[in-house]
Amino acid sequence: MNNSLKKPQHGMTEAGDRGPEIVRCLLLSASHMTFEDDAVLTMLHGLEAPEEDDWLWLHETSGGFIFRLNACPDACDRLEENGLSAALCLMLDTVARDYDVQHIQFEIGAAVLPGWPVYEW
Repeated sequence: MNNSLKKPQHGMTEAGDRGPEIVRCLLLSASHMTFEDDAVLTMLHGLEAPEEDDWLWLHETSGGFIFRLNACPDACDRLEENGLSAALCLMLDTVARDYDVQHIQFEIGAAVLPGWPVYEW
């Protein structure tokens, strides 16, 4: 039995190509995003993209969004180019690096991360 873990790979691949992958996820309050950010993310999530995997790393949940940042190396650049606020993009980049996480989930009712903007909408 081979118990060695593979290092996470970036980019979209067939599930069978990379085998099991362990990722770290941070759950944060959806209040860290603005109403406008929520609208942009809802629009992007629903796009029929020219490339099949264009936005497959962005998932809408019942109370927010999950960003699979390890599936799209330039996620924050792409999000900002499509209208996401610079403040949320900075938070995604910084939190992913500082907390060594590959997924960030924003949900209503989750904890607020001190030192970052909070919006009421």
